[in-house]
Amino acid sequence: MARGELEGYLGATTVTTIFYLASKHAGREAARAQLERLLAIFRVAPVTETVIREALAGDFEDFEDAVLHEAARCVGADAILTRDSAGFRRASCRVLTPDALLASLAESSGDR
Repeated sequence: MARGELEGYLGATTVTTIFYLASKHAGREAARAQLERLLAIFRVAPVTETVIREALAGDFEDFEDAVLHEAARCVGADAILTRDSAGFRRASCRVLTPDALLASLAESSGDR
């Protein structure tokens, strides 16, 4: 955030989940269009064999959360943004809810 910008990542597994849910709700073409929009904004944190092995070796209760955590570590993320912060109690980086991120951004920009 050196220039006041955030660099955001989506976990590779999150991308497939988003496509699956969006295509069930709105159809494949709408899902594809929405994913293209997301990919214009976010980068993708890869899920590699190393990420999977680290997730398996970790101490998370939920394997999917463990994979997302290790993917975040792999790309050097400063924080994980989630609505389920309880699932990331063992995270090695900050864990923020969307509201906490917005509050932090408002505070750092001087808006209160």
